[in-house]
Amino acid sequence: MKTRETEGMLLGLIGVVIFSLTLPMTRIVVAEVNPILNGLGRALVAAIPAAALLAWRREKLPTWAQVKSLAVVALGVIVAFPVFSAWAMKTVPASHGAVVNGLQPLCVAIYAAWLSHERPSKAFWASAIAGSAIVVA
Repeated sequence: MKTRETEGMLLGLIGVVIFSLTLPMTRIVVAEVNPILNGLGRALVAAIPAAALLAWRREKLPTWAQVKSLAVVALGVIVAFPVFSAWAMKTVPASHGAVVNGLQPLCVAIYAAWLSHERPSKAFWASAIAGSAIVVA
């Protein structure tokens, strides 16, 4: 594998490992903290270093069209997912939430293919469905 590919795979693996801790840690936190505070607080903690990095790199401000798209994404990524998953962790085990999270990549692939009008190969879909079946099993 090329060096950049190896680096990308390693960073992806680190991201998966970190993300896999989301629901167990959320379940622990919501035993003491309101799920809304937990969900939105995580976003605030992540926003501070992100804003610092953008300022340090002197990135351009997004266009109005980009702001509208970012607002839709932010609603899901910053509000809906963290708040609803924290709320769910008050009543269900983290393992149940992990099944839902495990099915997200398939849902994202379906939506992305539809939105971008792309046609991934049959092997891609077979792998995606097999992976999702393993998660459900």
